[in-house]
Amino acid sequence: MRIFLIFFLSIDFLNSEASDIELKNKLKKEYTEAKAGSLSQIDALVNLSDYYNGADNNYYTHLLLQKSVQKKSIYGKRIALTSLLRYMINTEQNDSLYFYKKQIKNLLPKKISDYLINYADLMEQTFSLSKGDTTLSRKIIEANQNLVRNTQHSHRKLSLHQQMVVLLITGRGYLVQMMTEKTNHGPNEAIKCFLKAYEIAKKLPFSESLMFREQSLIFICDVYTATGGTSHYAKELIDLETQKEKTDEYNRRPYAERSKLVKAYASLSCAIDLTEKENEKYYSLFRTSINRYMPDSLDRKVTFYSFSLNYYLRIKKNNQALLYCDSLLNVLKTRPSMIPNILYIKSEILSDMHKYKEANEALIHYVNKSDSLQKASQAKALDEVQTQLNVNKLELENANLYIAHERTKRLVLILGISILFVVVAGVALYLWKTRKLYRLLQKSYSKLSIESKKANESETMKSSFMQLICTEVKIPLNVTNELMMLLEKKDITLDQRQEIRSQINGNLKMLSTEIDNMLQISKLDSSQENFEVEDADVYALCYQCMMKVKNETRKANLMFFSNIKAGTRMPVNRFYFSYLMENIIENASRFTENGEIVIDTSSDEKHYYIYVSDTGIGIPLDKQEYVFERFAKISPFTPGTGVGLYLCRLIMKRMNGSIYIDPEYKDGTRVVIEINKSFS
Repeated sequence: MRIFLIFFLSIDFLNSEASDIELKNKLKKEYTEAKAGSLSQIDALVNLSDYYNGADNNYYTHLLLQKSVQKKSIYGKRIALTSLLRYMINTEQNDSLYFYKKQIKNLLPKKISDYLINYADLMEQTFSLSKGDTTLSRKIIEANQNLVRNTQHSHRKLSLHQQMVVLLITGRGYLVQMMTEKTNHGPNEAIKCFLKAYEIAKKLPFSESLMFREQSLIFICDVYTATGGTSHYAKELIDLETQKEKTDEYNRRPYAERSKLVKAYASLSCAIDLTEKENEKYYSLFRTSINRYMPDSLDRKVTFYSFSLNYYLRIKKNNQALLYCDSLLNVLKTRPSMIPNILYIKSEILSDMHKYKEANEALIHYVNKSDSLQKASQAKALDEVQTQLNVNKLELENANLYIAHERTKRLVLILGISILFVVVAGVALYLWKTRKLYRLLQKSYSKLSIESKKANESETMKSSFMQLICTEVKIPLNVTNELMMLLEKKDITLDQRQEIRSQINGNLKMLSTEIDNMLQISKLDSSQENFEVEDADVYALCYQCMMKVKNETRKANLMFFSNIKAGTRMPVNRFYFSYLMENIIENASRFTENGEIVIDTSSDEKHYYIYVSDTGIGIPLDKQEYVFERFAKISPFTPGTGVGLYLCRLIMKRMNGSIYIDPEYKDGTRVVIEINKSFS
């Protein structure tokens, strides 16, 4: 938790601040005395735009853009549009952002405009991810993955700038999911993305890759700050800024932002691969540079307090760290999604100081805050489900109205034709048309009956779902409540407290898993389209799922083995295949106390097969198909809602495959996953 505090709290600030009135007057005088439309006037406006913040900055930046367009100065237009892009992203003015992206395409050469627009896409998505919204992070990651897939299917290639955007945003998304879902694979996946993006950036000319190089190094430092290795990349960031200072452009811009130096010094002040004396030196440089290069704002306070907290945690001065914890909690009232992480760190600090009562209070506050945020997220998800239900009802009503309208049209048409043909063809033709009308009415009635049946089934399933959720959620919540009351007792030992906390975390994880399964079912039931599949590394995906379940299960007498050969690839949807494998392995570990869980593969001419075998209690032969039904539970005393295997079958249907229990396996349970070799 401490390691990635900086990920959520550090923000890239883009303007420097000064309070010297004489200097401001001097810059204004240089502008007013410069010849209208001259290069010196453009330089004066660049200095004013760099120097000022807020509304004044926008005024001079807009003026710079206007004069640069008149003078046809690419230098001035690029600086003005870059500054405006950053401001619109940070203030979430999406309409204005769209307008200035169009201006970039119209006013700048293609190479420069492509560079700036891709960088704007990176910063816009990074800003969205900084809110810590898991659903949003998944959507952003899926959107980037779809972009890559669509590009591959159309036999096109992403530009190097687009590749860097996809890599940096995907890595940032992994970190958001890790922080909000408490997963462990986020940092490794993120680092791979950041390093690959950095290597691509170094292949481009300096002027076309500077901002991407800076952003890659900043993201890498975010991850490495407390895990070792950050000093190398932070010093590389300092070297990069030094190289930038020597360019002709920055020689002309003495007041341009220098916040990247602040970031580098901050990372080095917390780096565990440096000595405490070196940390102290860089912390001093950090304090000096943040006052010099960052405006006095809420963002500067958050940055200063967060890195100061990490610095004092690094040098093990808990009293000072606790003060910065409290300062962060005070200034983060407008950013509630960040508060639970600070409360958790505060409880750890108090625990290290042997202030167990205060630590327990902070932990309770952390649980309450996390719970309230989770409830808000769930309420939002339920609202979306209710909205979708209302839409479905409206669609059904429209369908019924359409059927009635069509029926009326047919009746009128048939009546007119019947009257005409009574005169021409007689009674026989009239009877034939009447019979045709009867068939059409039967078909319409059949369609209406099907729609009505679906609506009734939807209401029945909704009622069953609510009853089951109320039952399954109430039990672990009651247990959690009792455990929380035990934590308040003073006579229990520290080991007992740790065990109680472990049980509480287990209950909360179970609740989270069940709710996530329900949301996935709701999402999959609302669409009948097959998943997009790709040639994926099944060995890596299965191994990650197995290790995650193994680390969470921690049964001493249960062994996990994977016999899949390294590099084995199959056509699957990466996200849902991982979701399915994790569900199956977790099921196996839940019903296997001793023995082993083994993953194997085989194939024939048309299919790949993946087997997950365990030595657990097994499933009776007459129940091996029943367990794949929704809400199916062999024993009413088994915890859970009984939707895990139903969800797995739903996923395999969307991947044009199948899943079933091997009836010939007698040593426990063997789940067989059948995957078509064809991508279709």
